[in-house]
Amino acid sequence: MILLLLTLFKTSLGNELIYSDERVFYLAEIRSLYTQKNDNSSITLSLRSGLLSPPDTFYLSIDRAIITLKYRGFDGFLGRETASWGYGLFYSPFSYARSYASPFDSELLKSGQNIVGINYQNIPFITPELIVFLPRRSIERDSVMVGIRSNFFFSNLEFHTPLVYAADTIFTGFGFRFSLFDFTLFLDYSLSYTDTEIKNSAVTGFNRNIGSNLFIQAEYFYNQKGLNSEEYDNSSTEFLTRNLNLGYTGRHYIYSMAQWTFMTENAISFYSLIHPLWKSGLLGASVSSSRFENTLIMLNLVRILGGREFEYVPARNFYSFEFRYYF
Repeated sequence: MILLLLTLFKTSLGNELIYSDERVFYLAEIRSLYTQKNDNSSITLSLRSGLLSPPDTFYLSIDRAIITLKYRGFDGFLGRETASWGYGLFYSPFSYARSYASPFDSELLKSGQNIVGINYQNIPFITPELIVFLPRRSIERDSVMVGIRSNFFFSNLEFHTPLVYAADTIFTGFGFRFSLFDFTLFLDYSLSYTDTEIKNSAVTGFNRNIGSNLFIQAEYFYNQKGLNSEEYDNSSTEFLTRNLNLGYTGRHYIYSMAQWTFMTENAISFYSLIHPLWKSGLLGASVSSSRFENTLIMLNLVRILGGREFEYVPARNFYSFEFRYYF
């Protein structure tokens, strides 16, 4: 039975060499994806596991494990899913719904949120949705959040309005996306209310396909929950190392990327993450090829730009070479 189940997985095995300031790391990783669909239900399971040496650390990430049931326009779902609240490629102000993306991950891999919910598909121009967000570990009543969201569709305009209740916080906001002169423009805005304060965050930006080979995107993220320059400079080293979340510690960030695909199987990507006030962040480049059947070869380069939070990164340059085989 176990062997039969494994044959249903689409699996890839990757080997990656990472070089950083005269140190060499080796990463062996396996990714598995299992999907099964019919007219009334679907099951999706996505796993990542690997070993990083040194320090010989093993990890297992359950990125998605979701069951969906359909009945007369209703879609019910239970499990872990990468909920796509927000239109930003990298950033989203709806952090309770979307997992953080790592600025060191050119593939933007993210593990999902634990959710249970239902939506209704048979109303023209609108899809109402009810979601319960569950914690990753032990379920406690105070850590459960309940949200409702409506998605609206009018011609080339998409619009959504979330409202989420937690034990001591109410989250709300809106987001919209539309096309103009071959550009897709988007804005997401979030407000959080507690007994003592109101905080907001937002993402705005654009993306565009130029011809059939070039894709560009840029987005600006404002995060009032982050530290301003004075707060950062007055924080202790202990506080900073405990609360650092690279690319999210501050209040202002600009993310941009461009990807050019050529000869169908090859791609070159450039991306950057910059805090414009701190003049810190990183620059990245990636070259990939899937010319040979069932394989992916990727070369990644990352250059750290010093300043405040990125000063805690132990190296300034990272290079990695990955070979991945799909079977």
